[in-house]
Amino acid sequence: MKTYKKSNSHRGFATCFVAVQLLFMPPLIASDILDRLQGYEWKLPAEPLREEGAQAELIRIASDRTQPNFIRARAVAALTVYPSDEVWTFYSARITAASENNPANKVSRRRTVDALCSTFLPDRAEAIQVLLTPLLNEDDAHLRVRVAQCLENIDSHGAKSALGSYRSGIGESWELKAGRVAQ
Repeated sequence: MKTYKKSNSHRGFATCFVAVQLLFMPPLIASDILDRLQGYEWKLPAEPLREEGAQAELIRIASDRTQPNFIRARAVAALTVYPSDEVWTFYSARITAASENNPANKVSRRRTVDALCSTFLPDRAEAIQVLLTPLLNEDDAHLRVRVAQCLENIDSHGAKSALGSYRSGIGESWELKAGRVAQ
Protein backbone atom coordinates (compact mmCIF):
# COMPACT_ATOMS: atom_id res chain seq x y z
CA MET A 1 0.00 0.00 0.00
CA LYS A 2 1.41 3.35 -1.04
CA THR A 3 1.13 6.42 1.09
CA TYR A 4 1.27 9.87 -0.37
CA LYS A 5 2.88 12.81 1.28
CA LYS A 6 1.68 16.27 0.53
CA SER A 7 4.46 18.30 -0.85
CA ASN A 8 5.35 21.69 0.53
CA SER A 9 4.54 23.23 -2.83
CA HIS A 10 1.01 21.83 -2.64
CA ARG A 11 0.52 23.29 0.84
CA GLY A 12 1.94 26.61 -0.29
CA PHE A 13 -0.43 26.72 -3.26
CA ALA A 14 -3.42 25.96 -1.04
CA THR A 15 -2.41 28.62 1.46
CA CYS A 16 -1.99 31.25 -1.28
CA PHE A 17 -5.31 30.27 -2.84
CA VAL A 18 -7.19 30.70 0.45
CA ALA A 19 -5.39 33.98 1.18
CA VAL A 20 -6.34 35.40 -2.23
CA GLN A 21 -9.97 34.33 -1.74
CA LEU A 22 -10.13 36.02 1.65
CA LEU A 23 -8.54 39.15 0.24
CA PHE A 24 -11.16 39.54 -2.49
CA MET A 25 -14.23 38.50 -0.49
CA PRO A 26 -16.62 41.27 0.44
CA PRO A 27 -16.46 42.26 4.09
CA LEU A 28 -18.70 40.25 6.36
CA ILE A 29 -19.47 43.23 8.58
CA ALA A 30 -23.20 43.90 8.98
CA SER A 31 -24.40 47.49 9.13
CA ASP A 32 -25.03 49.09 12.50
CA ILE A 33 -28.65 49.60 11.52
CA LEU A 34 -29.15 45.93 10.70
CA ASP A 35 -27.52 45.02 14.00
CA ARG A 36 -30.05 47.21 15.83
CA LEU A 37 -32.91 45.19 14.32
CA GLN A 38 -31.60 41.89 15.66
CA GLY A 39 -32.22 40.26 19.00
CA TYR A 40 -34.93 38.58 20.98
CA GLU A 41 -35.67 41.63 23.13
CA TRP A 42 -35.78 44.17 20.30
CA LYS A 43 -37.69 47.36 21.06
CA LEU A 44 -39.07 50.01 18.78
CA PRO A 45 -36.84 53.10 18.92
CA ALA A 46 -38.43 56.12 20.59
CA GLU A 47 -36.51 58.61 18.45
CA PRO A 48 -34.63 58.61 15.14
CA LEU A 49 -31.41 56.62 15.14
CA ARG A 50 -28.22 58.68 15.32
CA GLU A 51 -26.39 56.85 12.54
CA GLU A 52 -25.92 58.84 9.34
CA GLY A 53 -28.38 57.68 6.69
CA ALA A 54 -30.38 55.55 9.12
CA GLN A 55 -33.71 56.31 7.45
CA ALA A 56 -32.46 55.31 4.00
CA GLU A 57 -30.86 52.16 5.43
CA LEU A 58 -34.11 51.19 7.19
CA ILE A 59 -36.01 51.62 3.93
CA ARG A 60 -33.39 49.50 2.14
CA ILE A 61 -33.61 46.75 4.76
CA ALA A 62 -37.42 46.81 4.77
CA SER A 63 -37.37 46.40 0.97
CA ASP A 64 -34.73 43.67 0.91
CA ARG A 65 -36.49 40.36 0.25
CA THR A 66 -33.35 38.47 1.24
CA GLN A 67 -33.84 39.62 4.83
CA PRO A 68 -36.04 37.52 7.15
CA ASN A 69 -39.62 38.77 7.43
CA PHE A 70 -39.23 39.73 11.08
CA ILE A 71 -36.21 41.95 10.29
CA ARG A 72 -38.09 43.64 7.45
CA ALA A 73 -41.10 44.15 9.75
CA ARG A 74 -38.89 45.69 12.42
CA ALA A 75 -37.40 48.06 9.85
CA VAL A 76 -40.91 49.12 8.78
CA ALA A 77 -41.85 49.68 12.42
CA ALA A 78 -38.64 51.63 13.13
CA LEU A 79 -39.50 54.01 10.30
CA THR A 80 -42.45 55.31 12.34
CA VAL A 81 -40.06 57.75 14.04
CA TYR A 82 -39.23 59.32 10.65
CA PRO A 83 -42.33 61.26 9.48
CA SER A 84 -40.69 62.29 6.17
CA ASP A 85 -41.74 62.36 2.54
CA GLU A 86 -39.46 59.38 1.82
CA VAL A 87 -41.14 57.27 4.48
CA TRP A 88 -44.59 58.36 3.25
CA THR A 89 -43.64 57.28 -0.28
CA PHE A 90 -42.26 53.97 0.99
CA TYR A 91 -45.34 53.17 3.08
CA SER A 92 -47.70 54.24 0.28
CA ALA A 93 -45.96 51.97 -2.21
CA ARG A 94 -46.15 49.00 0.17
CA ILE A 95 -49.84 49.57 0.82
CA THR A 96 -50.87 50.02 -2.79
CA ALA A 97 -48.75 47.11 -4.07
CA ALA A 98 -50.81 44.26 -5.40
CA SER A 99 -51.43 41.70 -2.69
CA GLU A 100 -50.08 38.25 -3.43
CA ASN A 101 -51.46 35.05 -1.94
CA ASN A 102 -48.52 34.91 0.43
CA PRO A 103 -49.64 35.23 4.08
CA ALA A 104 -46.44 37.11 4.94
CA ASN A 105 -47.26 39.77 2.33
CA LYS A 106 -50.78 40.17 3.69
CA VAL A 107 -49.50 40.63 7.23
CA SER A 108 -46.84 43.04 5.99
CA ARG A 109 -49.44 45.15 4.23
CA ARG A 110 -51.62 45.29 7.36
CA ARG A 111 -48.70 46.32 9.53
CA THR A 112 -47.74 48.99 7.04
CA VAL A 113 -51.24 50.47 7.31
CA ASP A 114 -50.75 50.59 11.09
CA ALA A 115 -47.31 52.18 10.72
CA LEU A 116 -48.56 54.77 8.22
CA CYS A 117 -51.42 55.77 10.50
CA SER A 118 -49.30 56.03 13.62
CA THR A 119 -46.64 58.04 11.79
CA PHE A 120 -48.68 60.47 9.74
CA LEU A 121 -51.98 61.10 11.57
CA PRO A 122 -53.07 63.89 12.00
CA ASP A 123 -50.55 65.74 9.79
CA ARG A 124 -51.61 64.00 6.57
CA ALA A 125 -55.15 62.93 7.42
CA GLU A 126 -56.59 63.86 4.03
CA ALA A 127 -53.85 62.01 2.13
CA ILE A 128 -54.30 58.97 4.38
CA GLN A 129 -58.02 59.01 3.70
CA VAL A 130 -57.45 59.11 -0.06
CA LEU A 131 -54.86 56.33 0.11
CA LEU A 132 -56.73 53.97 2.43
CA THR A 133 -60.40 54.35 1.51
CA PRO A 134 -60.18 52.05 -1.54
CA LEU A 135 -58.75 49.33 0.70
CA LEU A 136 -62.10 49.01 2.48
CA ASN A 137 -63.13 46.92 -0.55
CA GLU A 138 -60.20 44.48 -0.39
CA ASP A 139 -60.75 40.74 0.08
CA ASP A 140 -58.55 40.69 3.20
CA ALA A 141 -60.95 41.30 6.12
CA HIS A 142 -58.07 41.96 8.52
CA LEU A 143 -56.72 44.66 6.22
CA ARG A 144 -60.19 46.24 6.03
CA VAL A 145 -60.36 46.27 9.83
CA ARG A 146 -56.97 48.00 10.09
CA VAL A 147 -58.03 50.58 7.52
CA ALA A 148 -61.33 51.20 9.33
CA GLN A 149 -59.50 51.66 12.64
CA CYS A 150 -57.27 54.24 11.02
CA LEU A 151 -60.07 56.08 9.24
CA GLU A 152 -62.02 56.34 12.51
CA ASN A 153 -59.34 58.78 13.65
CA ILE A 154 -60.02 61.13 10.75
CA ASP A 155 -62.74 63.65 11.39
CA SER A 156 -63.97 64.34 7.88
CA HIS A 157 -67.11 63.82 5.87
CA GLY A 158 -65.24 61.59 3.40
CA ALA A 159 -63.91 59.27 6.10
CA LYS A 160 -67.33 59.03 7.79
CA SER A 161 -69.01 58.32 4.48
CA ALA A 162 -66.47 55.62 3.59
CA LEU A 163 -66.91 54.01 7.01
CA GLY A 164 -70.69 54.12 6.61
CA SER A 165 -70.46 52.28 3.29
CA TYR A 166 -68.04 49.82 4.82
CA ARG A 167 -70.41 49.17 7.76
CA SER A 168 -73.30 48.37 5.47
CA GLY A 169 -71.24 45.73 3.65
CA ILE A 170 -69.90 43.86 6.68
CA GLY A 171 -71.28 40.35 6.91
CA GLU A 172 -69.40 39.15 9.98
CA SER A 173 -69.98 40.49 13.49
CA TRP A 174 -66.32 39.92 14.45
CA GLU A 175 -65.24 42.30 11.70
CA LEU A 176 -67.72 44.91 12.86
CA LYS A 177 -66.40 44.67 16.43
CA ALA A 178 -62.73 44.45 15.43
CA GLY A 179 -63.00 47.48 13.19
CA ARG A 180 -64.53 49.46 16.07
CA VAL A 181 -67.13 50.66 13.65
CA ALA A 182 -70.20 49.39 15.47
CA GLN A 183 -73.11 51.76 15.08
